[in-house]
Amino acid sequence: MKLLNCISSAFSDITYKKTYAFRMIVGIAFITAVIQSSFLILRVIQNDYDKTMYDMLEENAIVYNTTVSEEKTIYQSDIEMLNALSEIENTAPSVCSIPLNTMGYINDTDHKFIKLSRTTLVCDDTKYTGKATSMYIPGENYSKTPVFSADLYLSEYGAIDKNTQKQFGYYYPDDKLFLYGGPAQQAGEIMINSYILSHYGIDNPDSIIGKTVTFLIDDIEYIKNLKVAGVINENYFNMKSTALKNDIIIYDTIENIEKYCIGGEDVQLYVPINNLLSNVEVYKSVQQFNSANIICSESVLAGLSYTEKLSEVSRKILGIICVFIVFSMILSIFSIIRTNIVSSRKYYGMLSAIGMNRRSLFISFFSEQILLVLIALLCSFPLYEILVIVINKIIALMISDEITITVSQLFHIYLVSSFMSFMIIVLISCFAFWISVPKNIVDSLK
Repeated sequence: MKLLNCISSAFSDITYKKTYAFRMIVGIAFITAVIQSSFLILRVIQNDYDKTMYDMLEENAIVYNTTVSEEKTIYQSDIEMLNALSEIENTAPSVCSIPLNTMGYINDTDHKFIKLSRTTLVCDDTKYTGKATSMYIPGENYSKTPVFSADLYLSEYGAIDKNTQKQFGYYYPDDKLFLYGGPAQQAGEIMINSYILSHYGIDNPDSIIGKTVTFLIDDIEYIKNLKVAGVINENYFNMKSTALKNDIIIYDTIENIEKYCIGGEDVQLYVPINNLLSNVEVYKSVQQFNSANIICSESVLAGLSYTEKLSEVSRKILGIICVFIVFSMILSIFSIIRTNIVSSRKYYGMLSAIGMNRRSLFISFFSEQILLVLIALLCSFPLYEILVIVINKIIALMISDEITITVSQLFHIYLVSSFMSFMIIVLISCFAFWISVPKNIVDSLK
């Protein structure tokens, strides 16, 4: 029997067996709705978890604060502490930064900041003068106010910490952290905000990668002969955790601190914790140091661990409930299909008696189930849209209007849930036909 004839026969059977078709369509649509609802709720839980975790990610760390000595060095006791903290288990590579006091370095007591127009970037004997800028307002649109500011990162540790990289990937998934080049890896290298470079009139930042630059303030050399390692995406400086970081990052050794500092600057060692489940354990390791300079809130870390565990438990409970509901519906649909096959055995026997083999019978039956699944999935699309609207409303009222499900996530959920429903019905149909229709159906009906 030709495939087209089998499909035509299946369509005729559906129009004839309206009650069976209706029950199947409702059952398939219900299974699909349950799977979609479960995926949507899981997606909401995951999105809420992601937002909470990435907003608080900067706090999942040990922070050690000290100062540069008047002799423009770091005290030996502080160096020993920095190294000890960096070696704690379950922590990522540390980052040690020093915000430079540029105003004090050039003895400027008349201003609170240095306008970019007072500075010059020198590269390959070409001078790029900073463009005039508006007044700097602390805490307001900081990254868009091009003033001259720099941080010294000690090369004994790291360039950009792991938590910050994770945050950037979350908030700007389509952007690259480094537009050109990469993170500094050797002493004497520098990383620069792309926004600042644009205010020096450098339209092609790639051209300065690997080259040596010097910064002048009022024609006085300040940052001298540093190799450009990377150009940082300006969005990096728009995140909550990096909003107060300076636009120029110098990467150099502890021994070279005196080249940039005047003494008394703040020093911060940031030690990211590898994962949330180990942060309380890390905190216990930190307690042995008994230092007032260490910032590591036990309550914050415990809260992060609790959020992690709560999210995990919620997903497991929802998954178990979903499995039970879907399994019960599978049994119900299997019963409907098998009842239909048993009640149609005489019909199948008649078709077999006139020359239709078991393979053709299966193709006709299978085509019937496929058509029913496709009709059910088509009917479930408006239901899916209603589910999305309802769940988004619930999210806005009970959690936050900032926790939304993106279009790509919705599309992905619809495709996955539809595919799962399709495969469930296909497997049920094959199994039901296999156990209900004997090889020699004619003999079995005698």
